[in-house]
Parts: sequence; structure tokens; C-alpha cells
Amino acid sequence: MKTDTTVVPFAHPDAFGDPLTSVLREGARRPLAQAVEAEAEAFLAAWPRSA
Repeated sequence: MKTDTTVVPFAHPDAFGDPLTSVLREGARRPLAQAVEAEAEAFLAAWPRSA
């Protein structure tokens, strides 16, 4: 018995997506962006302000 094992590469593999992947990516981006923003605010708050 012969099995066809032909692999067809995607033209743009990074462009592949589906609704679930989009939801998961956005769900991961939001908390990461909030964490980066909080870190930046904490870092800047540690420096004295000059007027």
C-alpha cells in the first residue's frame, strides 16, 4: 500500500491564520502590552522630575 506523503509548502506561512488563532494572539498581546506599560511607568516614576 502506497501513501501519498507530498508536502506542499505555504507561500507565506506567517500569513496563515484562523479565527481561533487571532483570538488567542490578541488575548496574549493585551496583557503583555499592559505589563510593558506598567514596567515603563514604574521605571519612569523612579526618576526625579525636573521642572
